[in-house]
Amino acid sequence: MPPDPLAAVRPPEYWPGCAYMALAAAADVFVLADTFRYSRQSRQNRARIRTPQGWMWLSVPLEAPRQGRAQREVRPCGAAPWARTHARALQFNYGRTPYYEHYREAVEAVLFARHESLAALNAATVATLCALGGLGARVVAASALPGAPGDLPGVLSALGARRLLAPPPQLALDGPHAGAAYPFAFAHPAYPQAFPGFEPGLSFLDLLFSYGPHARDLLRAGVTVGRP
Repeated sequence: MPPDPLAAVRPPEYWPGCAYMALAAAADVFVLADTFRYSRQSRQNRARIRTPQGWMWLSVPLEAPRQGRAQREVRPCGAAPWARTHARALQFNYGRTPYYEHYREAVEAVLFARHESLAALNAATVATLCALGGLGARVVAASALPGAPGDLPGVLSALGARRLLAPPPQLALDGPHAGAAYPFAFAHPAYPQAFPGFEPGLSFLDLLFSYGPHARDLLRAGVTVGRP
């Protein structure tokens, strides 16, 4: 890791979207904040994919209790039923895309593996997308940092990072990290998808299945990094 790394910090998401993966690829180190609280109505246990009618959610059912717990303490329900449903949905909607068969084995390996927590499942999806997309992101879990910090300032301190690559909600830092945020913006590319029309905000899988190794170039073309 370079001295004074440019860090990005986000809770792990399930097969995250293009903006999320672009942020991971643009940072020197991308921290999966698995020590932060699980958030309902987020993408922490669901991903959006393309369908002939528009789009649909792939949702991971979770065991209770989950509200107020760190994501690494939240557990997905037994894998087989929902994992098979997600695998079938991907095959049905992306089976005819140019790179679906090329990536299918790696994606299904994540779906059908045993994951002890939602955070572990999500971390596997992020790592797989980084590898398949050739993004070269250095990814670490907050729980693996000294003290397993549970907030943003704690993560930056544990990393020894004074610079944060951040979308607008994270720009307002105070204390020792005031003025440390580098604004990150992502202009989502409009590209031909598996079905007529364009739906933004889909999982990065959508771009990968259609464009394979060229997905990385489309992703990076939309990134803008400002100065604090």
